Amino acid sequence: MKLTGTEQQKQMKRQNSNRENSNRENSNRDDGRCGYLLLIGYGNSLRRDDGGGVAMAQRLAHYCWCSRGLPVRLLTVTQLGPELAADLAAEDIIAAVFVDSAARDGPGPVQVERITSSALSPSLGHQLAPAALLVYAELLYGRCPRAWLVTVPGTDYSHGEGFSPRVEQLLTHTAAVADRLLAEIEGTSYA
Repeated sequence: MKLTGTEQQKQMKRQNSNRENSNRENSNRDDGRCGYLLLIGYGNSLRRDDGGGVAMAQRLAHYCWCSRGLPVRLLTVTQLGPELAADLAAEDIIAAVFVDSAARDGPGPVQVERITSSALSPSLGHQLAPAALLVYAELLYGRCPRAWLVTVPGTDYSHGEGFSPRVEQLLTHTAAVADRLLAEIEGTSYA
């Protein structure tokens, strides 16, 4: 669907507003590090389970990490675009976490995996993979944060709001996903 100029301007304003209203609480942590976790939830909430990544990211930020006093900056977008490379290259990021939903056959848990830019070459486009954004951050700004991808397996990507029973059930395990992510982030070096 092609957007008119006015619709494109409205969409850009919404995305900029999302960034400005993102939950960023920079503070000193008990371990002496200053910085925050950059959490990027992406997907289309009007395509049922495709909004599962955004919902998981919001829950991770608000209910799991901010409630523990961990500084988090939450960005929610419909798709990953090259402009996010600047956000990823910020000096005060401890780590970046991308949260998405993907179609999976059969039941499965929420997946958490470390991602790097080393195996990917950059390509231009309107929609990018998280690893491509890491490449852009490195090439354009000279900094690439440690990053993880959280994938919520979905089954229903039809038009509409709300989630399939499977995604609803997986969202109840957000605290366990948060604990696993924090253990992995804190278990890696900060160099």
